[in-house]
Amino acid sequence: MAGIKYHSVTVKPTITASLQHGGVFTSGDVVFDWTEIQVPRGASKLVSLTAKCRDYTAGKMTDWAGVFYFSNSNSVSLGTINSAVSQNASLANSFLGLQSFTANDWDENTAFSIDYFSSLHKTPNIVMTPNSGDSIYIGCESMQSNEPALNHTTVRATATNAGAAGTQAQLEIDGGVDIQNVFAPEDVLVAHGDVVIGTVETVSSSTVFNLKGTNTGIIADDDYIYMQSPITLILGFEYV
Repeated sequence: MAGIKYHSVTVKPTITASLQHGGVFTSGDVVFDWTEIQVPRGASKLVSLTAKCRDYTAGKMTDWAGVFYFSNSNSVSLGTINSAVSQNASLANSFLGLQSFTANDWDENTAFSIDYFSSLHKTPNIVMTPNSGDSIYIGCESMQSNEPALNHTTVRATATNAGAAGTQAQLEIDGGVDIQNVFAPEDVLVAHGDVVIGTVETVSSSTVFNLKGTNTGIIADDDYIYMQSPITLILGFEYV
């Protein structure tokens, strides 16, 4: 990697489906817990952060305020997703920095304003060093009441493809929303009871997912379907 000055990492934090389904987040809640970021050359300066957030129901997701935290350890959890951030003092020992954002930071480039999708871009200037190995970690806290709203009642499985694991290559939903506007290939689909259904290969119509292979978990009629990772982060590092 000699001579390479910059490094880009895409991170897809897991947000537990049952906790998305449990209701809107609010100020002070954990949006996602520590998620690994690979920085293969040790000390690096974070110079850019892009966040992409998808919504299941609205024409445009409501913009929200929050904080991204950085740590060189994931040994102490930020807390339970969709509940208050932990006040454990041990979190301070591994803390590397933070990047806050406001509701006004979303969709700065209005020419790229897509329904069901919002994005923000920040330019931090934080030097971060892994504690050991090649990993640092990112977590997120909401700083806005009733946001982000990741729960829904619109993407619901029908009886057409209900069945045991390994029996279904498709998943049909009831048409509450055009899933072509929301979901994309490589999305991991999870039922609201946290059963992982499978990975999207294609979205072939407004109501049908084609899965990679067959379903990995049971599909039940009237399951609410969630993305495992509705928020995606792209982080740009400069080696120091």
